[in-house]
Amino acid sequence: MEANVRSLRTHRIVIWAKHGVMARSSISVKRAVDRIEYAETAASYEYMDLMTGGRAEGLTLDELRAVVAAFDVETTQAWLAAPTVTAPKTR
Repeated sequence: MEANVRSLRTHRIVIWAKHGVMARSSISVKRAVDRIEYAETAASYEYMDLMTGGRAEGLTLDELRAVVAAFDVETTQAWLAAPTVTAPKTR
């Protein structure tokens, strides 16, 4: 229980192995339920793809960064942070 509460402070949805999920939203219960439905739908499509021998390519690092930037997603994942652009050196 304590680990779940800690995780929900920093994540919107928490997966319990072999049990299910819990989600949170500061906006509404409906928003929390929507998050669970999105995760279930994505998992269902991934499962069907794997069962037919497929393997999802996933998003590239640049695509993930674009999503983070477009939706202003707060993340602690340094690898998702936009690459630092330094000004070219002038001679």
